[in-house]
Amino acid sequence: NTLISRTVGQKIENLGYTKINVRSPLTCESRQGICTTCYGMDMARLVPAEIGEAVGTIAAQSIGQPGTQLTMRTFHIGGAASAKIQEKDHKVSFRSVVRSINGRTINNSSGQKVFSRRGSIVIQHLISDYALSELQNLRVQPDQEVDKGEVFATSLKGDMVTAEMSGKIEIDSSRLRILGQEIVIPIKVGTIVNVNSGDIVEANKSLAEFDPFNELCISDIDGTVSWVDLEVGKNLRRDEDAKTLNITYKVIEQKREKLKPRLIVGSEEYIVPVDAILVLKNGDKVKKGDTLYKIPSVAEKTRDITGGLPRVDELFEARRPKDPTTLAEVDGKIEDRGDIVKEKRVFYIIPDNPEMEKIKVQIPVGKQLRVQNGEYVKQGDQLDDGSLDPHDILKIKGPDALYAYLVKEVQEVYRLQGVHINDKHIEVVVRQMLRKVIISDSGDTSFVTQQQVDKFAFKEENQRVEKEGGSSAQSQPVLLGLTKASLNTESFFSAASFQETTKVLTDAAIKGKTDKLIGLKENVIIGHMIPAGTGMKKYQEIDVYKDYYGDLEKIQNPVPDDSGAVNIIPASTKPIIDEEEEDE
Repeated sequence: NTLISRTVGQKIENLGYTKINVRSPLTCESRQGICTTCYGMDMARLVPAEIGEAVGTIAAQSIGQPGTQLTMRTFHIGGAASAKIQEKDHKVSFRSVVRSINGRTINNSSGQKVFSRRGSIVIQHLISDYALSELQNLRVQPDQEVDKGEVFATSLKGDMVTAEMSGKIEIDSSRLRILGQEIVIPIKVGTIVNVNSGDIVEANKSLAEFDPFNELCISDIDGTVSWVDLEVGKNLRRDEDAKTLNITYKVIEQKREKLKPRLIVGSEEYIVPVDAILVLKNGDKVKKGDTLYKIPSVAEKTRDITGGLPRVDELFEARRPKDPTTLAEVDGKIEDRGDIVKEKRVFYIIPDNPEMEKIKVQIPVGKQLRVQNGEYVKQGDQLDDGSLDPHDILKIKGPDALYAYLVKEVQEVYRLQGVHINDKHIEVVVRQMLRKVIISDSGDTSFVTQQQVDKFAFKEENQRVEKEGGSSAQSQPVLLGLTKASLNTESFFSAASFQETTKVLTDAAIKGKTDKLIGLKENVIIGHMIPAGTGMKKYQEIDVYKDYYGDLEKIQNPVPDDSGAVNIIPASTKPIIDEEEEDE
């Protein structure tokens, strides 16, 4: 429960830790509000937050106030496009060991290793590398963790040898290495690999080279290209460059005839999607590793900056995008036979788990696929182009992935305007959006299947049932937009003061609800003291004294003496307002 100040943060960095567990408003288990340890520092005063601080109101103000700047500043620069300099190879800024090269690779006609399907290269930070012949008195074992500055051996001269950074020990027949974080680099189709598994790669040396502007399809075998269901004037457009006289063929959408455009090389068949540019003509010879067709990467999407505020609104209201992407539900291999049913492309994911059935995926014909037949996909990978749907992220990848996505996307809108908002303010809001769960199996609880309940009420009910020996309920998290979350709050006064007053009050009356007046809004409406700051219940029972218990009560509650006169001890000899000033 240590507060991570700049000093502590620097200390953690110096010790070389790559991961630590921290508290966050997102994971706070407090039912009412957030505990001070999960909230951390009060950003206004840079001290730990006090009990009673209205952090929800502060969060709303912190997000809302820069929102006014977004509106005012973006009118004249709306729609400005920014082109990024595209990197064409994968590099890392530190010395590393190539752990593994995962994916299907083939050697092209030049002898280079090329990825014919998507894959990954796994590397590990090489912190230190010693020859065992130069060390003696080893104090470590293979796979042992060492901290920065820890002595793990002595040199032949008798000097202490210490770890430069925290890491894991690896010992083979001749060398001792200290290894740091493992990094997985995703690799696209057509990437040329410059390293082998087990290689030691110097900092900033190229690991692999790729085409940053196109998605490629690579031939797995030597042979002759045959076009099938590809006809100029129907689903193929012939373009001729006026200067170079180069002719290109681009696949276009064709709705009149049900054509299944594909290329055949020997025994291999390659489905050709819309927008693909054919590199080879019908009857051309092809060698394995050569490009069959390319799809131009969607140009750096012009992010209309005037969309800043609507984007924040879209995220906080948890709206489903118009053109959502499809995510892989499980880890597995793509099986695509090029089937088209009712204007939808149908393919399957064959899961790694043999006990699971293959999963059917349907994608509209016009959409650009990101995967090919035989490719391996991981759970949550995008299968086609489109916008990410937060509800799908929650369903497939879970709450943690959704937390990271929402915070990152909201921050991105404000960062475009150079506005810095601390993550904790966004986290406080996102936490409220994920307070509800939907019951999938009621077990022996009082809940009903498909009922939406508060996750803390769900937890308490399960604990009660388990104590009595019953079976607990099962649930799935649900994402609610802020408007819905506000209307689904436990207080009907708070909900009624927000929107749909008649509906909320009628619903509360029918259900016989009780409002415990815990929050701020309901107490404002009733006219009670607001339970925030010094108005909190815990501050109401405080006795104040100066030198001894009860000494200040004489000032507030003067007692008459035997003669009946009241002697008031003056709090101050000087009047608060001078008579002359009052006259003025």
